[in-house]
Amino acid sequence: MRAVVTDSVLEQLLPLLSSHVDELKTQSLPEAGSTEDMLIHTLFRTCYAPSMAPQLANAKQAWPAFLEFLSGANGVPETWGSVERAQAYVQQLSFEQLAQGFTDGLGSKAVAQITSCLIRVAVRGNAYVMAGGVSLRDLFNRVQLDAVTAADEISAIAGRLGDDENKSKKARAASEPSELPELATLLEYVQNSSVGTDTALVPALVSLLSVFVGADAGRHGTQAYVMQLVLGMLTRVFEAATAAHIVVPESVVRVDTIVQAIRTSSSPQTHNQTLLLLAAVAAQHPDVVLHHVMAIFTFMGANVLRQDDEYSFHVIQQTLERVIPPLVQHGGSRAEQIAQAGPVLRVFVDTLTHIPRHRRMALFSTLVRTMGADSYAAAVVELLLEKNVARVLKGGRETDDVLAFTLSLTHELEAAQQLQCVEQVLLDVAALPADAVKNTELAAGIVQYADVARMSGGELRTFRLVALDYAHQLLTSRQFGSKLGALQGAADAQLSGTAQTQLQLIAQLSAQHAQVEAGGLLDTDVAARAWKQTVQLAYAVLDDVNALMRLQLFVSTVVQLLGHDDLKVRRKALALANTRLSEVDARTADADDVLKLLAPVAAVAAAELDTSDERESLACKQAALLCVATAARRFAAARPTQFTDLVAIISGAHSLGATQAAVASAAMVALAVLCDQLGPRLIPMLPTYLPLVLKHLRAATAQLETASADDLALLISALSSILAIVENMGAFLAPSLAPLLLCLLSPALRSEGEHAELRTQAQQKADEVLVAMANNVPARQLLPAQFAFYQREAVRQGAATAELAVAFVGRTAAALPRAQLMQNYKQLFKFFLSVFDAARNPGVELSAAQALEQATLDAFMRLVVRLSEALFRPLFLTFAEWAAASAPVPAVAWAAKKDAGRSQHAEETRLRVFYRALNELYEKLRSILTPYYVQVMDTTVAQLKRFGVSHASIEAQEEADRHEKAAPSALWTAVLESVRLSSLHDTASELWTEDACRRVFSPLADQLPNTKPVAGEKPEDAYDAYISRVRDTLAPAASQLMATAGNDAMWKMLNQFVMLKSRSDFACVRHGALLVLQACYEKLGEEYLILLPETIPYLAELLEDDDSRVERATHETIRLIESYLGESLQSYLR
Repeated sequence: MRAVVTDSVLEQLLPLLSSHVDELKTQSLPEAGSTEDMLIHTLFRTCYAPSMAPQLANAKQAWPAFLEFLSGANGVPETWGSVERAQAYVQQLSFEQLAQGFTDGLGSKAVAQITSCLIRVAVRGNAYVMAGGVSLRDLFNRVQLDAVTAADEISAIAGRLGDDENKSKKARAASEPSELPELATLLEYVQNSSVGTDTALVPALVSLLSVFVGADAGRHGTQAYVMQLVLGMLTRVFEAATAAHIVVPESVVRVDTIVQAIRTSSSPQTHNQTLLLLAAVAAQHPDVVLHHVMAIFTFMGANVLRQDDEYSFHVIQQTLERVIPPLVQHGGSRAEQIAQAGPVLRVFVDTLTHIPRHRRMALFSTLVRTMGADSYAAAVVELLLEKNVARVLKGGRETDDVLAFTLSLTHELEAAQQLQCVEQVLLDVAALPADAVKNTELAAGIVQYADVARMSGGELRTFRLVALDYAHQLLTSRQFGSKLGALQGAADAQLSGTAQTQLQLIAQLSAQHAQVEAGGLLDTDVAARAWKQTVQLAYAVLDDVNALMRLQLFVSTVVQLLGHDDLKVRRKALALANTRLSEVDARTADADDVLKLLAPVAAVAAAELDTSDERESLACKQAALLCVATAARRFAAARPTQFTDLVAIISGAHSLGATQAAVASAAMVALAVLCDQLGPRLIPMLPTYLPLVLKHLRAATAQLETASADDLALLISALSSILAIVENMGAFLAPSLAPLLLCLLSPALRSEGEHAELRTQAQQKADEVLVAMANNVPARQLLPAQFAFYQREAVRQGAATAELAVAFVGRTAAALPRAQLMQNYKQLFKFFLSVFDAARNPGVELSAAQALEQATLDAFMRLVVRLSEALFRPLFLTFAEWAAASAPVPAVAWAAKKDAGRSQHAEETRLRVFYRALNELYEKLRSILTPYYVQVMDTTVAQLKRFGVSHASIEAQEEADRHEKAAPSALWTAVLESVRLSSLHDTASELWTEDACRRVFSPLADQLPNTKPVAGEKPEDAYDAYISRVRDTLAPAASQLMATAGNDAMWKMLNQFVMLKSRSDFACVRHGALLVLQACYEKLGEEYLILLPETIPYLAELLEDDDSRVERATHETIRLIESYLGESLQSYLR
């Protein structure tokens, strides 16, 4: 029967089926498998067989009846009656037919009607599925809409929703549109169908999205869900189209609607879905999305970036990877790139602290990778550093976190990319203005990712510091070093470029520092300190780059930089070369590589001065000469030939022969090092460079009185060169000794003035040269030059020059080898005696004469202590004869008008010199000299008698004064000191025998009455001066002689002589006698108590002395004696 169903048969069977259905509504449902049940099933399957589908779709009664059967009950009744059960029963039959492929032969319109029915059934939930029956899901999988039909359905519902939105606000708020549940179901159905990714759906879905965007946000819960379905479907459509290389027409893509959707929704799920859609659209139409990029990323910064879940992070990554590339590919100049990408990057950087910590690195790594690390890594870093600046100035705790994050982010890059990033950051730092930009036009010309135009002066300084600190920490980090080492030289070009960039930066910073300092902008300690730290950090970064470069690369880079147009860059390159030269070991293979710098450096040193920038050109030449000196110090000894050729360059007209003090100073320093290292190898070139050095030395010495710091530096350099020449080529300086001595022995060189520290250095260096000459110039050349200088120059210039000349002769005498000393000691001795005589001239100022005498005495002692006994004995006797002889006072060129007050002292000069020399020898030779004192004993006694006064009365004293009794003088002091020293060192008592003591005791005691004041002594000071002489000179000599005599008979003799002086008419003499007695007790202690009985009467008399000073001294003496006696003397003194 089913095989012969026709339209006429269908018209007859359909009423029969309807009647049976109606009967079911009034009675219970037939049991499964019953005759009734089987009949109804047969009728239904016959009427709606799949083969009849094409005819049924056009049937006026059968098709509506089928749709009615499919729809089932209206609504979901609380209790199922017979009607509802009958409708559900028939609905299940319809489901079974659809499951059998009923829709395969239907047209799209009929399928759409069936789909609508099924959707309504799904929405109302009135499907009654019997056991083993067909479910709605099975039907939705079986019934397939085509894309166009689905789009039409969606568009239709969108139109109805749009009409609903035009209703009044009150009406819209009353209830949820009935289409929303059906729409949701339809979208779910289409989404899961085979046409869910068809591009034909795009216009309908976009139209539907625009309806939702225009509606009140969040008005209905279903709306948000449907909106997410729409966004998800659009996303899958675009992704599938892109995968299949199908382009969705740009005309149907409404990016503004999509962007508006993200703005109007408060749902995080909607936000994520919208961003995914934008990413999918950007894959096909990047330019369209690009117009809305700021709106997209501004929203992300305010919302999505702050979410801490995996899906949101996935959405962000997708958005970055799809939206960013077209932004980067847009290209253009750097200014255009900053205008396009800068605001987008700033969104991420500004949101940094709101992004969960554990997601920051992955997010920014994706951002940098997507945009392109080569072009935009530095941009991200600079924006992060700018953010760090604000936190530094505010004292935020996150400051270190931001910088640490910036470094960690950079470490994610490859070594080459890290270098490129650092170099770009340094370039941008170099382009920063010196201070805050106040000119609008200048601000417009700044091309930086950081907002430099709005920075204050403090912010600019801090930004420089932060950026340089970042570069320093990155270049010195272990992570960067490891990655760079793995490249094995592949990054050499970048390292070289970074070094050049840093040199330019340092030059720029130096210029800016000078600019702000000249403009008075360093008005605070903070600003000055910031600039100082900036320059220090810049040099630290340069050192970091230098340390990373292989030696060959370093050399090639420096050689290239030495030809740079900017003189500041050349100077910094020379500083780098100097540092590296000082680090390389001459014994290693690296020495050959680093010495490749020598030729270009020497060329800079020999080049003519650049008059366009004379100051910087001078600095370059100085730096080059310093490099030569450093290289010579390290390598010249091992490679003499290579450095010998440099001497000619150093001695050139633009180096050693330059008129500029700075250049000449540096050249002489380099020459000094070369002489030290090459030594005699430079003798053939001595006539080339020595005259130039002497020329500078004479010029610097001549203007010492008004010398500037540069002049003194030139002098020190010249002295350094002379020192090196003397130490290494002293035997070849005979023709130059005279001008050398003229400069080295100039009193102006020892004068005081401005720049005291430099003057002290010059004096020390000159003394070093003199010592070197004494040690290295042969005596046959040096001594005649010294003697000639004294006779010709020292005598003419004055005592100060003579003093220096004599001291130099003394140094020479002390340094002479033994053989040369034997040859020259006699003429040295004669020279010293002649100088001693020159000091006798009364016309010579007393202080100058004393200084000259002391200097000569010191020099003389240097000679004498080196003589053997065989040489010393005749010399000593000759010296004693010279001292005792009466000789005319020699004329001296510098002597002034004769001073009558000094005439007497001038006559004593020889003896004074002799005794002072004798005392000096005693200090050095001690007991060895004692036998020689016998030769001068008569002279000593004679001098003591000359100064001694044997009369104790005032009348006799006045008579002695009338006979011009000699007042105590320096000779008197020297004679008494010789008595003390000779007795002190006469350990065997071979000199001071009883006879000798008897000869000296009386004259020695006679010194007490000599109260004649010394020349120039005021009358009111005479008493104290006398007491000082006795305490310091006479009493020590007498007490030491007593101790040496060691005989109580001798003690008694001198004690008697002294105590008799205690009865003098002069209070000071009485006081002096007590001082001698005290000295004897202090020297001999208890042993001297043997003479106490003889002393008591004198002490008793002195206790009643009219002069309080004498009385007080007597009490002191008694207390001293009692301390040794152990009992009081009062009972003996009554």
